[in-house]
Amino acid sequence: MSERLKLLYQRYLDDDCTPEELDELRDMMALPEHQQQLEALMDHTWEEVKEGVQRDLTEEKARGIFSDIVRQKKRRPVARLWLQAAASVAILLFAGYYILQRTGQNPWQQGSTEQILANDVAPGSDKGKLLLGDGSVIDLENVKEGQIWKDPTVEVIKKKGELVFVANKNASTDTTWNVITTPNAGKYMVVLPDQTRVWLNANSSLRFPSAFSGRERKVTLTGECYFEVAKNRHAPFKVHVRNTVVEVLGTHFNVMAYENEPSVNTTLLEGSVRVSNGRQSRVIVPGQQVASTEESLQLSTADTEEVIAWKNGLFQFNSTDLASIMHQLERWYDVKVIYRNNLAGKRYTGLISRQTNLSQVLKMLELAGGIHFTIEGKTVIVSS
Repeated sequence: MSERLKLLYQRYLDDDCTPEELDELRDMMALPEHQQQLEALMDHTWEEVKEGVQRDLTEEKARGIFSDIVRQKKRRPVARLWLQAAASVAILLFAGYYILQRTGQNPWQQGSTEQILANDVAPGSDKGKLLLGDGSVIDLENVKEGQIWKDPTVEVIKKKGELVFVANKNASTDTTWNVITTPNAGKYMVVLPDQTRVWLNANSSLRFPSAFSGRERKVTLTGECYFEVAKNRHAPFKVHVRNTVVEVLGTHFNVMAYENEPSVNTTLLEGSVRVSNGRQSRVIVPGQQVASTEESLQLSTADTEEVIAWKNGLFQFNSTDLASIMHQLERWYDVKVIYRNNLAGKRYTGLISRQTNLSQVLKMLELAGGIHFTIEGKTVIVSS
């Protein structure tokens, strides 16, 4: 048994941890050798909550502790964060998310859990369609793995959850164009003919040629995509989306451009990009985001972990407004959201897998307080 873990855990419950101790606690919680002790500590805490011993651990206080942890966490690769999945769920503590996982009961909102679970919605998965230059349409969810298309210009190979386009270097310069689309509750990854890797989020599309030729590499985007662009200093890579053009030579970046969002958001993780809207342009560096509209380009510092969480299989909210959260859930679970009350201004913090059923995500939000959800078929009703 680690006495240090026990001490830090109690200091966490008492809201006495320093930022350095919070970092140390998270690191310890991520280690397999501590999982059994951590589980025992949490079991003990829950018994005290049920018996009324932990009277000071109120919902409001637990929510504040969790928000503080997320605000103070060091920048880490998302993969590292997800190694701490059990710790992250435990850290919600809300003394209750852990209880939800253990008992299926919400200690603060009795009665809501059964209603949500009775009408649950499964998460999205790898699915989409490929429209080829000759007009053929391939259902990517149902077609078998291996070579799915070949013509004089390109060979298309399906692997697990991804497409690979292999250009014929000896093909003519007459280029055909392809479009890959994902529906709501779908995602896909494609390797373009120049070896650029693109991840498509739900309800997105990417138009690209069977072979890149000439002095630029041009693609057209709707929805949201994450790009890892193959370097070619002789042929800039250009993403066209609504009124915006993103130009790069070789870099990693995310573009979010859904029609129900107010702007085209380009977030840079590596390298540099130039963002233009026809009136002005901005060059950004890693960690920055440009919000583009027809009238302006707004530069800001980005939470890159939150921006690309979807690509890494996560929902990550860091004081995120409710409308933005529900837009994500609409796309990933293919549901419609109806608001019964004016809930503008509410913000939430949390981390949960996108492979989780919808009810579990809604529980996490309910536990943050001040909100209630009901699932009726493919409709989510939000009320205070």
